[in-house]
Amino acid sequence: MGGNQPYDLKPVTAAFTATEKELVQNELQNILGSNQFANAPIVRTFLEYVTNEHIAGRDDHLKAYTIATEAFGRSVDFDPSSDTIVRTTAGRVRNALKAYYDAREATSGVEISLPKGGYVPSIEFRDVQEAPGSDRTDGSSSFRSTFLRPGVLIACCLFAMVAIALVVIFLRQTGERPLSGNVVINVQPTEHVGSDLEALAKEIDLRLSPALSRIRLARISPPSSIPGTNDPAPSTDDDDIVFTLKTSIAGVSPPELRWQLVDPESGFLLWASSEPLSGTSSDTIERDIYKVSFQILGENGAVPLALERYHGELFTNQACLSRAQLMRAVENATVYPEMRECLERTVERFPNDAAAWAILSTFYAVRTRYYGAEEPEERLKLIERAERAAAKAEELAPHAYLTKVALMQLALSQQRIRAFDELQEHIRAKYPGNIHLELRIASRLTRLGRGSEALEIYRKAEEDWGINLSSNFADIALAHFVEGDHESAYRLMSRSTSNQLFVLLVKVAIMGKLGLEEDAAPIVEKLVATHPDIREAFYPWFSGLNWVDPLLADLADGLAKAGLVVKADQLASDKSGHLQAEAPL
Repeated sequence: MGGNQPYDLKPVTAAFTATEKELVQNELQNILGSNQFANAPIVRTFLEYVTNEHIAGRDDHLKAYTIATEAFGRSVDFDPSSDTIVRTTAGRVRNALKAYYDAREATSGVEISLPKGGYVPSIEFRDVQEAPGSDRTDGSSSFRSTFLRPGVLIACCLFAMVAIALVVIFLRQTGERPLSGNVVINVQPTEHVGSDLEALAKEIDLRLSPALSRIRLARISPPSSIPGTNDPAPSTDDDDIVFTLKTSIAGVSPPELRWQLVDPESGFLLWASSEPLSGTSSDTIERDIYKVSFQILGENGAVPLALERYHGELFTNQACLSRAQLMRAVENATVYPEMRECLERTVERFPNDAAAWAILSTFYAVRTRYYGAEEPEERLKLIERAERAAAKAEELAPHAYLTKVALMQLALSQQRIRAFDELQEHIRAKYPGNIHLELRIASRLTRLGRGSEALEIYRKAEEDWGINLSSNFADIALAHFVEGDHESAYRLMSRSTSNQLFVLLVKVAIMGKLGLEEDAAPIVEKLVATHPDIREAFYPWFSGLNWVDPLLADLADGLAKAGLVVKADQLASDKSGHLQAEAPL
């Protein structure tokens, strides 16, 4: 399936420094010249292509279709379901890499691998003195794994030097434009070739602008060609951020909707993507249009990410509404207060903007998950603020998508699980295009003890949407644990490079269930050393994060079998634990 694929003039490469890129290229050339790769041209081509795309920051490009057409030269009608060349070659690459590193006597400081389940390589930087295959669990290893989604990397370092560098580059090209106005999208008529596609193009024109408008994160100027359009185009101020959205229909089978996000002042192509249409009936077109609209305006969408790249240091008016859709901003202690101030200033200036109130409520509600254990008063204050903001959004736009999301997040923070359930089912049914929101819902369903529902969402994200789930391994492993599939849970958890406390606890519990006490012992020792109160704080911490009691009991059983006995004599309402709350997923 077509996914968002950025085509910037200067690719965003937040994951790697120039020195790291040079190290990776040196290691890549060593591998390509080795006995394992020298006489296998297609294997060489595959590894060289995916590695270069990865260090260029284009992980979203690493799908079977693009690898086949761009690396292997297959035709545009390539079908990965009937031609398995990419999947087969990926298996050969994994085996060849394993053989290459098994045969080496010393490490160069860089190790490239290709994890199963996708085509994004994992690159680790290690001390040159470190023996290959060493497994250090004391946290002193200096390796840096890049097995992360671009969104996570952006959250970690975009607001440091990368954002500044990108803004400087962009402003030099387009001239400085202060971000103090609204986001405006001028939608162009859908281009097509041939009369047989004319009706389909008109149907897309009729549906795309309303779908974008319903998300309410930008002012939408629809194509002038839409019949019966009497509303004037939104007026723009000098300080508005304006994008042009160009769409076209490709007469392939099935028809493909292609779209481009363009900066109208410079003519630069900021983002491009394509989406095969699943049919030509009104219902299927509507579903596909919603999917595309969230690719453009939803979290991880083209507009929020373009704002992140080119205007990342500024917080004003509706621009911060789009930025807030990247909810990772909640996790950043530096960015959070600035974003919160911007959102509060926005609702003060635009008191009738339902989208602003809804996003502010969601922002508050998600942030409450950082205060469950240590700061109950701050948590209650945020819940009250989230409740007032959600009530205002519901008053202004009771049926809007963002209002429903705000009410769902509020219900979860207030532990009103039935209300959360009703809202998440409504959102998923009525707005099927926001797969990233569904992934967050899946993580919460798992913590509510509903692993099978979560696994179905993960399956859809990977198989139907082509989403790389490498950064979701811990959550998917937990879903398997909930369903009693400890073997699958262990395989996935072993691939997670996260050192989050909850990940380590779940990993130990899985090992305990499988009778791997000796393997778990070093992790248990580390957990006790870094968190001396872990035995007492386990239950109040997890219950404060809305993990259901049967799941906690199952985890506690696994922990006990691995040698870490947690105390279950504290009430779920006791918030006296001192563990650091997990980041919202």
